[in-house]
Amino acid sequence: MTALSTASAHAYPGSPGGEVQIDTLTPHPARVWNYWLGGKDNYPCDRHVGDACQEICPNIVTLAQMSRHFMARAIGYLATTAKIGQFLVVGTDLPNGDDPHTIAQRITPAARVVYADTDPLVLTHARALLTSNTHGVCDYLDADLHHPAALVRGAATTLNFGEPVAIVLRNSLDHLPDQDAAHALQVLLGAAAAGSHLAISHLTGHLHPRPMAQLAGLLTQHCGVPWLLRTPTQIAELLDRLNGGLLDRLNGGLPGGLRLVDPGVVSAPLWRPEPSPWPQRQADIWAAVGCKR
Repeated sequence: MTALSTASAHAYPGSPGGEVQIDTLTPHPARVWNYWLGGKDNYPCDRHVGDACQEICPNIVTLAQMSRHFMARAIGYLATTAKIGQFLVVGTDLPNGDDPHTIAQRITPAARVVYADTDPLVLTHARALLTSNTHGVCDYLDADLHHPAALVRGAATTLNFGEPVAIVLRNSLDHLPDQDAAHALQVLLGAAAAGSHLAISHLTGHLHPRPMAQLAGLLTQHCGVPWLLRTPTQIAELLDRLNGGLLDRLNGGLPGGLRLVDPGVVSAPLWRPEPSPWPQRQADIWAAVGCKR
């Protein structure tokens, strides 16, 4: 990230340590996604990269919307059908409408939700805007998937991992290589009780490999974090490691494994679709929900 200067930083109040200095010259993934989703929490540098990505991949805005729409459906499923009352959301994103805790607490007013991220702007906005109702709990954690054990310890101050918890990874695995992603999944689900659920969304290059690879390269270059595309098969294999695949040979696997909820690993618009502005057909954003046995 570029060094901060008076001209390139914006101070946000309200953090535990005082004002937070935000670099407004270096694009940030959450702000770029916020721009694609029509939000206002972004800067010219984010819009510049977002527009460049749209030139390469004109449907990236639709993919971002599909990802958010899937997560809304997944959380609705987790709160109703799976009857989960506590959620760990990794990759908080900037508030932009119907956020996970709002959906969960609309169904279960006493739901407890922990958001985890490491970006100061995301966490500052979350603390200011993502407020719980009077019955539930909404907390914010400075942690990410690179240190899953610390993430679990921090979340455990609000969530009871002895009871089922929903672990929601909103395009978070896109930033981790296979070994780190597999380790993070094993640690998170290994700490969770049987009956816990995992929900993920992930960019792919399944339908449009060349422009999606160019898009991932551009975001990696300008945002300072890697963006990794996986094929649908690679996403399925990553989840299958929790059932005693490669991860079993490396680390003993996950006791009980992970049972995928129908329809399994599919393109996000096809996961239990509801009426939406987009055609119910394959797109380069894939998704899955699974239950720990």
